[in-house]
Amino acid sequence: MVGTDGAMRFASMCIASPGLGAKEREALARRCALMVCSLLLTTAPAAKPLVMVSGLDAAQLGLLARAGAETVPSPGIGPWNSSGLVWRRRPAALAAAAEPARLYTYHKLRMWDPAFVGARRVAFVDSDAVFVRNGSGLLETVAPPAALYLRDDCKPPNVPWETWDPGIIIDGAAVPKAAAYWNTGVVVYEPDAGVYGDLVAAYRSGDFAALDMGAYVCEGDVLQTYYWRKFRGDLPRPLDAKFNFRGYKCSYAEISSKADVRVVHKEDRRAQRLILDVCEGVDLRARTDRVPALLAELRAALDAGTCGDDRARARVRDACPG
Repeated sequence: MVGTDGAMRFASMCIASPGLGAKEREALARRCALMVCSLLLTTAPAAKPLVMVSGLDAAQLGLLARAGAETVPSPGIGPWNSSGLVWRRRPAALAAAAEPARLYTYHKLRMWDPAFVGARRVAFVDSDAVFVRNGSGLLETVAPPAALYLRDDCKPPNVPWETWDPGIIIDGAAVPKAAAYWNTGVVVYEPDAGVYGDLVAAYRSGDFAALDMGAYVCEGDVLQTYYWRKFRGDLPRPLDAKFNFRGYKCSYAEISSKADVRVVHKEDRRAQRLILDVCEGVDLRARTDRVPALLAELRAALDAGTCGDDRARARVRDACPG
């Protein structure tokens, strides 16, 4: 448990599910450490980022610490409620599954507990994100709670409409996906004991809706259902795409310049292409597997243990100017 000091803080989590092999755990730990290193070198936050951990060995925890994180063990999550509403309504393809493949994501709900996170305001950033430029605005200028909504014009061209919006039902009523579905990978909020209690109760009872059938189900469904029930689309506030840049058509439409992008949040290969685009102007349609200069600098700093070094910080700024 982290002592409450009233600070604003960046936070993340690095949770290795029981089914991960040794190589996968190592890759996960390195990805988590790279995100922390990118935050330290671009943003230099006043407080160490808090990273909730589970399933990592001593060497992997050491890697996170060298990157600049304060690691705190997750208190864990309760058993999955296989009789809950959300699981009873799972699609036929998952009928034989005993629990969600992404059960580990529910650890994130702990981050709404003020007694655990120890901060009055939190910018939670998933471990697969990369800070490419100074992201201090997440804590200093964004009014909480805030998150990136995925509107209809965010639909990737290769995703059919029936997959993008299969029809969301919350408490028996149809809900427009564009009004209720937001990405939980970057969220700015104020931890609250009452909210945390409601989130845990929803998880334990299984009384929440599935908002993304393609990733069925995860912690986002609990969070999105809670906020919809309580605020009917008025909260969270929309987060600027520059703080959670996902490379959709709507992502590009929302920024005035590629130099505005602060955080790239996408899977490995796609993230690499987006970083090349927003940092070096390499068109997404270009055929290249080149590693962005920014990533090369981040990896070098992580390996050398210089994620807090001013010279490494200058090289990172040069690799992604703006």
